[in-house]
Amino acid sequence: MATPYISGCFALVKSQFPEATIEEVKNRLQVTAKPTPWVFDSSILAATPQQGAGLVNAYDAIFSTSQFTVTDISHTEYGTANITIENTSGSPKTYSLSHQGAGYIDYTLDYQEMSQRAIYGTAAFSQLSITIPAGQRSSVHVSVTPPSDIDPSKLPVFSGYINIVSNDKDLHVPYVGSPYSLFNTPYIKIQNSTSSAIFPRIWSYNQTVLTIDTGVLEFVAETGFGSSLPTLQWTREFCVDVLPANTTVQANNYGFDKDAEYDYKPSAFTPNSTVFGQESFGTLTLSLGYNWPSGNGIFRSDTIVTGSDGGKWAIGNGDYRWLVSALRWGGVSGVLGDYDTWFC
Repeated sequence: MATPYISGCFALVKSQFPEATIEEVKNRLQVTAKPTPWVFDSSILAATPQQGAGLVNAYDAIFSTSQFTVTDISHTEYGTANITIENTSGSPKTYSLSHQGAGYIDYTLDYQEMSQRAIYGTAAFSQLSITIPAGQRSSVHVSVTPPSDIDPSKLPVFSGYINIVSNDKDLHVPYVGSPYSLFNTPYIKIQNSTSSAIFPRIWSYNQTVLTIDTGVLEFVAETGFGSSLPTLQWTREFCVDVLPANTTVQANNYGFDKDAEYDYKPSAFTPNSTVFGQESFGTLTLSLGYNWPSGNGIFRSDTIVTGSDGGKWAIGNGDYRWLVSALRWGGVSGVLGDYDTWFC
């Protein structure tokens, strides 16, 4: 229902700044919007995933004499940014910076749990006040520290606003994010609590008793095999590759004793693919896009893989190892260090 209103506001601002880009018009609308309280608890601001930047004000967006640009420090550094403030007025302006928390949300909720709570992070600034001459710009470094004692398994987000107050206007930069580094958090669930609760794991259906693979598991492909490869976070790429058993690839986690000596039976075929610069026989599964945290698994009765050239073939008898990889948020596809990996 907000679409026609915000579209009209966008058109009004664009009519006054015909050369402005989409991003520049959006920034004007965001920083001049007014954050509003949550409808179910007016003592807290509604979470930014719900209200966005706040209640839009087309007049202020057009006549504001300040503009902001927010840039990340790097794709792996958590909670830091530079806010560039541009004074477009004809006289010097002094800006004061502060922080105000907004609603905290867990994606998965317990019974009767409130969907938003007053759990806030904090913010530190390289300077709390800055004076910028007319027509000039300057940057302030901001570091946001998330709230503590959170449960990452509930996929939480926290939010708030960086308030930038000048002598004539109160402006706001909204933010939202996970209260932990999405790049550095584990993506593959590693659990070794009991013999029946080991993750990840693979097994063979030709065994009368389920045996977890902790070294080299022998199975007959035609009889079938299965696996449980759960992930903990959203990922844009989840992949399982089949590598020679004696590969030197390095992983974050291992499903076997990597320091033990094994007598490997080589494949009758030569690897015709590569993964992370290492020889590979091909890919068992590849999921691209927004992959929900789930109990991924492969259940097959053949050894068909997909090679780097897109061709499919059966790798045949021999000893192999699986490389399971989940791309971290903000990571670059194809860069080994940007994945959480498990090797078995």
